[in-house]
Formats: sequence, structure tokens, C-alpha cells
Amino acid sequence: MISRGSPTPIAAEAVKRIDVLFAIEREINGLAAQERLRVRQGRSRPLIVELEAWLLEQRAKLSRNNDTTKAINYCLSRWDAFTRFLDDGRLCMSNNAAKTSRLAAARGAARCQALLSQFALVTTGGTRSWDSNSSIHWISKAVIQSRVAWRPH
Repeated sequence: MISRGSPTPIAAEAVKRIDVLFAIEREINGLAAQERLRVRQGRSRPLIVELEAWLLEQRAKLSRNNDTTKAINYCLSRWDAFTRFLDDGRLCMSNNAAKTSRLAAARGAARCQALLSQFALVTTGGTRSWDSNSSIHWISKAVIQSRVAWRPH
């Protein structure tokens, strides 16, 4: 069981890795679709390939009934939809543009909201559902406080 306010190490690492992808998206925001596609192919695709391999590796270490395993399975079952942005420079990485824009005032919260909508890596209070506001709070706090982003090798 994951207690409220305490991220699992796997969820925290996933946030760091995905934050790097969102940083790339912020850099290319406003560029022509063809240029965004070129950058995504060169920089984001290798990170996505590495993220998928890492998720599979983490899943193999966990019990199949573990909540984190279930969240990883949820993510991987939607992998094609999540990675569609890599092949089309017109698409956004996140499908939560409206929701994300409302959260832009809280540094890091917008990235985390999109992450939660894609991966649902957080559970709270021993329930099978998760409270997105609480989840956003602890992820935002972790991102802001750590200021340590995962870097590719």
C-alpha cells in the first residue's frame, strides 16, 4: 500500500524521466511542426525507448498484484497513444492542454498533471483509485524540491 503523500521510488523516477521529455517540449514550443518532429525524432524518441525498457524492467521486479505494477501495465497498454506525438509534429505530448494551462502557475504541476493522466502511477490511501489533487501536490513538491532531472547517459 502506498500512503498518501509518499511516492514510490519507481513513480518518482518515472516523473523525473518524463519531466525531461516535457522540458524538450517546452524548448520546441512554437516551432513549425516539421522542426518539432525533427527534434522529437532526435532527442525524445531515444528517451521514450529507454523509458519503455525501464518500465518493463521495473515491472519484472514487482508482484503482478502490486499497485505500481498495475499502473505500469496501464501505461504500457496505452503506449501507442502516449508516443504518437513522436511521429507527428502537429500533436502535443499531452492531451490535457486545457487542464495543463490552468495549472501553469504552480511550477511543475502542469507537467505532473499530464503525467498523471497518461500513467496513473500514484495511488493513495490504499484504494485502487487516486486523488489527482493530492497526487499533483506531492509530485509538484518532489519536482520543485529535488530540482534534479534524470539525464540520459
